[in-house]
Amino acid sequence: MEPFLGKEGCWTQRFGRTEVRMYPKDRDGYTLDFEIASIP
Repeated sequence: MEPFLGKEGCWTQRFGRTEVRMYPKDRDGYTLDFEIASIP
């Protein structure tokens, strides 16, 4: 596991060749929206 700071408003965590991106879904950031992507 290695932390990675992505774009503003996006927190990213990498697990090998997989990246999980979390975005605030509401104005206060209490609800998050997740995206999972493979890294080439």
